[in-house]
Amino acid sequence: MIDINGLPMNTEMPDNRPFPMKMGTDAQKRFTVTIDGKLVALGAVTEGSGGPVLKPEAGDRAIFSISRSLISWPTPFKLNFMTGHAPSWKRHMYYRLTWQKPDGSKLEMLWRYEQWFYGTDGWASAS
Repeated sequence: MIDINGLPMNTEMPDNRPFPMKMGTDAQKRFTVTIDGKLVALGAVTEGSGGPVLKPEAGDRAIFSISRSLISWPTPFKLNFMTGHAPSWKRHMYYRLTWQKPDGSKLEMLWRYEQWFYGTDGWASAS
């Protein structure tokens, strides 16, 4: 699990197996991500009040975007026996992290979560 701008992002695959990547720091104390033998050093790690903080280095382009699916779908047969409160609609939320280095190396990560709609409360947080 990693935290991006206060949002916890899971690093597991849809079948709950860990995604085959390694995260760590190199000799210069830069945060690194290795996937399929390809390493990207993202930036210096500093300690913040909530734990380690990573900020883009000069020349890096880091973008974290959030979008919603264009299509929502009804869930008329969804039941919740614990509370009786079940969503009437669902849609997907997409979170995308793109981190590009000046040398052209790039890290792209995409998460998809379901967002539920409750008639009395509106759209809930995506999970």
